[in-house]
This record gives sequence, structure tokens and C-alpha cells, in this order.
Amino acid sequence: MKQQPHIVDLLSAAKLLADKQGHVLLSYIINMAMIEASTGTTRKQIEDDEGRAKVA
Repeated sequence: MKQQPHIVDLLSAAKLLADKQGHVLLSYIINMAMIEASTGTTRKQIEDDEGRAKVA
């Protein structure tokens, strides 16, 4: 299992709070941020690899 960054844990707590208080739009935005935080490092690695391929 891949270890998640701490920001994902913090966003998860914020999402639970938003859900509990009934803030649907805020919950959705936090959910999108969680997805970006968990996949952002992979996306950056792909961009770095593409950049190297273009230079080479």
C-alpha cells in the first residue's frame, strides 16, 4: 500500500467536517484537492520524464 502524504490526511479530516456540517460544495472541492494531492507527485514525475525526453 502506498503511503499518502500528510496533506491528504488533513484534507480528509476537513472533508469529514464539511460533510458533517452539510457543506456539499466545500466537500466536493476538498475531495478534488485530495485527489490532486494523492496523484500530483505522479503527474510531476511524468512531466519530468517528458521534459527529459524532449531534451534528449
